Parts: sequence; structure tokens; C-alpha cells
Amino acid sequence: MSTATATSYRVYGMPLEAKSYDENDDGTLTITGVASTTNKDYANEIVSQEVLESLAKQAPGLNLFRDHNRHYEGGIGAIVDAWVQENMLWIKAVILKEFASGIKERLDIGMNFGFSISGFPRKQRTPEGILIVDYDLKEITLTYIPMNCDTYET
Repeated sequence: MSTATATSYRVYGMPLEAKSYDENDDGTLTITGVASTTNKDYANEIVSQEVLESLAKQAPGLNLFRDHNRHYEGGIGAIVDAWVQENMLWIKAVILKEFASGIKERLDIGMNFGFSISGFPRKQRTPEGILIVDYDLKEITLTYIPMNCDTYET
């Protein structure tokens, strides 16, 4: 296990600080950000607070993919930690060395990424939208176009 170097960067945007990253001594990149929230997404879906808590337990150990590419080449890292804070599912992932410099370069010039969750949700219709009441999480992805705008920052 390597330790992070003193170099640390943060990417800011509205409405919240979405992600940060640390370069590790072994060339990998540790990235932290919001993967889901209880706010309505572009598909009119709302993740319940209970489901966020469940996702936080399911996420560690899952693969991190690039744009939901579930093939071997699409795997770019692993989720190492997850927690819920203020109605947001936060994740920490370690990105493989072969992808780290490209992701870091994109973040440094201001390209936008977000996280997106994928799996098997159980849904209920409500007047506010579609409420997700259970979720079998299969993967988290780093993408340019996430469904939940709270994970997407500048």
C-alpha cells in the first residue's frame, strides 16, 4: 500500500464540491466524489435515504468503470470506501496507473466528470417522481454524462 504524495488537487463546482484526487507514489490515482444523492435525476428517479445507506455498504470492493463499459478494457479501478453524508453517497476509488495520468490531465484542464451507479433497482411511482426503494448495486462508473447532475461538476 502506498501513501499519497503531498500534491493534492480539488475540482469545484455548483452546488457542491464533487470530487478531489490525490496522486499516489505508485502512479495510481485516488479519486473521491459523489456517486448519488437523494435529489431527482434526469430520469425523474429519486434514491431514498435508506437506499443510499445500502449503496454505501455495497460499493466497497466493486469495480470502477469508464462510461459503463463493463468489458475488461473498461475497468479503470476499484471502489475502496463509501459513505453517506448530507444525503449524498460519497465514494473513494483507486484508479489504475495506466488511466491515472489521462484522468488527471482532463481534470486539470477543467473537463467535467461525474459518477454514475448501475445495477438492479426496485422502484415505486410517487407524485414527486420514481422512488428507488431497493438497489442491487453492480458497478459505479466515471462518465462525462451522469444521470444525477449532483455528481457532475466543473
